[in-house]
This record gives sequence, structure tokens and C-alpha cells, in this order.
Amino acid sequence: MGWFEPGIVKGKPQDFFAGEILKDGKKICSIYGNYMGFMDFDGVRYWDLREPKLMTVHDGHGYKKLPSDSRL
Repeated sequence: MGWFEPGIVKGKPQDFFAGEILKDGKKICSIYGNYMGFMDFDGVRYWDLREPKLMTVHDGHGYKKLPSDSRL
């Protein structure tokens, strides 16, 4: 379970957000980012539009791809 709220980051534009991932009601991870730029989990950047190397696409070894899969 988790939550995030856009526009909650003080001094930043409305497209910034912050939130948490919860397990059994306890916080296990903080989320921070910007819809148009990046996303951090506990201060580690997992997605950044400016750095394509962070955006890997898994090829789905062992899984049958749907005909509508954009990788086909």
C-alpha cells in the first residue's frame, strides 16, 4: 500500500510529488519526484527522463509477449 500527493513539496512547482510506500501500516520507503522528470525511492533515483540508461526495458524472458506489446 502507498500514497503520493502532487503539489505537496514546498517551494516547488505543482508537478512535484512526495509520498510513501507502506507495509502493514509502517513506512518502508519514501517517494519523491516530478511527473515530467524523475522519481526517487529513499533518495535513490530509479527513473530519470534525462538519463535513458536508468530506463531499462526487460525483454520478458520466459513470458509470452502479447501481439500488442510495443517491443514487437
